[in-house]
Amino acid sequence: MSGNRYEDMINSPDADAAPVTAPAVPGRMPSGNRYEDMVAETTSPVPQPKPRPPAELRAAEYSPRQWLGNKAQDALIALGAKPYVAGRVGRGVLDAASLIPPVGASIAAAETGYHANRGDPLMAGVNAIGMVPGGTAARRAVQGMPQRTLAPEAEQLGRAKEQAYDAWRQAPVTYSPAMMDDAVNEITRTLIQNGADPAVKQSALNIGLGLRKQTGMTNNDFELLRRQLGGGKDASEIRAGEIAKEALENYMINPPAQHIRSGTPQQIATARENLLTGRGNAAAEFRSDVISGKENLAEIAEERGRSFTGTFRDRMGGLSSGSKASEKALRGFNDAEREAVRNEVAGSLLERTSGRFGGAIENAAGKVGLAGGAYGGAVPVTTGGILGTGFGLDPVTGAAIAGGVYAGGKAAGKGMQEYSTSLAKRSAEDLGANIRMRSPLAQAPGSPYGNVTDPAAMVSDARKYMMYPWLAREGEEGVEAMRTPFEYR
Repeated sequence: MSGNRYEDMINSPDADAAPVTAPAVPGRMPSGNRYEDMVAETTSPVPQPKPRPPAELRAAEYSPRQWLGNKAQDALIALGAKPYVAGRVGRGVLDAASLIPPVGASIAAAETGYHANRGDPLMAGVNAIGMVPGGTAARRAVQGMPQRTLAPEAEQLGRAKEQAYDAWRQAPVTYSPAMMDDAVNEITRTLIQNGADPAVKQSALNIGLGLRKQTGMTNNDFELLRRQLGGGKDASEIRAGEIAKEALENYMINPPAQHIRSGTPQQIATARENLLTGRGNAAAEFRSDVISGKENLAEIAEERGRSFTGTFRDRMGGLSSGSKASEKALRGFNDAEREAVRNEVAGSLLERTSGRFGGAIENAAGKVGLAGGAYGGAVPVTTGGILGTGFGLDPVTGAAIAGGVYAGGKAAGKGMQEYSTSLAKRSAEDLGANIRMRSPLAQAPGSPYGNVTDPAAMVSDARKYMMYPWLAREGEEGVEAMRTPFEYR
């Protein structure tokens, strides 16, 4: 015997041993194998799931959208539709009705209040998106649709101008040869009065004097003189030509009675109206082109080193102040047209909107959003790699994050620049349209031009009516999907 009864029992299985009165493992009944019962249990019990609170049986509480969908389904079932088909059709009809602003906004408002009362601000906020079309429709009902000026284009004014001048030239009115001498003297006097040298236009005046005919002068003869007076080699000669043309037209608007050989009062009045119409359309065309013409805007857009808005604002400021910089743009205008351009620019929306708000956005974006552009992003990326190590990042990750931030800021800055540039162009186009709206072509009786509903506002409203109800519906379903535990999806 070894003195160890367990060892002695193993070596001598037939030896008597003390009876096993209790299992080695508490709570476990003897198995009949005394050796197995003496071995301790080593495995832990399997953890049991936490008991869930007992379910509470309550009446179903439907949201307004669900309630309407159920009612539509019930109505279709009553008409004989299958439940599944009725449910799909009912929800489809409800979704289609939501595209009508009053209906969709009402449903969205009810859904917003329903979820707010249930203490669910996220779902309430998502449904509030669907109320946007209703607010837009209500504002349009009270304030009306935004209006845009439908004005004739410069090309249309040009055609109308030529048609009016052609009608004036073909008027059946004749004048005495002495009227040409009288007109030349009036042009010379006007040039001297405005500080211009008549000598620079003497050759054109001589051509006019050579057109005298004893059989009688016509408006076409004076039109030939008017064309000879235009143009020039330098700014002073061009300005003299514009003064001379204006003097001739003023003279022809009210031709002296003693020089009229033939023509009824009605024919003379019609000729006067045609000349005034041609002059008015020509002035509107010229003034609009200086401010919002495609060539003018293209010239500004091509300038380097400065923002579009800043350059355009300075150009318009020069026109309104009469600086030397504006002489090039206004050199084809007479004094009355120059003054009209300056007055229109000084009181335009351009300086109030684009010149201040748009210019500030564009300049700020140019300094902040595009900072470092000259370095190709190398400086911010390298700096990000160095600073990233201080936040526990490796240099590559820090540089990548900094590069992403830099690219995003650059893109945002460029977007802001483009937005403010569009403001400047829009303001310029609006000012040009207002000028063309005051032309004889636009003001004629029965003219199709005037204020019309802004097409951009119509497109924007249509997008809201079509998109926002669907966005609210999709957002609601997305939030519900995120809240559903994965094992129950």
